[in-house]
Amino acid sequence: MLPQANSAKWEPPHGRFRHYYGAWSEYVKVGAVLRHCAYEVMALYGCLHSEIQAPIELRVTFQTEILEATVEAAELLRSLANDLGNMKHSVRVSQLMRVRVSTDRLQRSVDLHSCLLTSHGFPPKPTGKDCSHGSGSDPSSKLHREAERSPATAQPQTRTYHETMKKQQRRLHSWPSREVDELEEEDGGGDSTELITRMRALESTAALSLATFALLLIEFVARLDHLVDAVEQLAATAKFKQQAGLEHTK
Repeated sequence: MLPQANSAKWEPPHGRFRHYYGAWSEYVKVGAVLRHCAYEVMALYGCLHSEIQAPIELRVTFQTEILEATVEAAELLRSLANDLGNMKHSVRVSQLMRVRVSTDRLQRSVDLHSCLLTSHGFPPKPTGKDCSHGSGSDPSSKLHREAERSPATAQPQTRTYHETMKKQQRRLHSWPSREVDELEEEDGGGDSTELITRMRALESTAALSLATFALLLIEFVARLDHLVDAVEQLAATAKFKQQAGLEHTK
């Protein structure tokens, strides 16, 4: 689109196109906004095909809001593409409202469940019992309590997380097969506390990948507002035919 617009901009008026005015600069603006939208789509694609994926239990929490936002955004994008292809302008107030409402729901869901996205890999807060003994803020006391934990209590957590990763690996082939298995082999049954810490670090990274995807989707919808403004400005400048009665309702 951009090379054609630049070529047409410098072409002198001639023949039957002597008094014809093309909104080439507006087409260039639409192309620039589309380019930025494509950047967001490529970033979303990278998150979907990343080697590190969030656990299925965590993804289900945001499944409804993410699907609703993506469906509404895709519908709006197809509507804009049809307007450009047919050189017609249709009113899409309800479409914009649905897209914004779905994005607000996703944002509220991320804010509401932010503890699920940030609590992994961090040590638990000291309880009232620990504070009553005066050891809640003493680093040496924390290390002493950590050393007193028996491997027998940590082993069920290790097996549970290991089984979860195995199930996730069978469902998502993109999860690296070495990160849990080789960590256990390298540990060799030694310090199970260190193994659990490293596993929690992997779990925290996986949770952050879901948060990144949700925030990229919200930013993509925000860029769609600029695309709608650019298409409407193009339709007004190029005098697209007004299409009435095509507003979808749900």
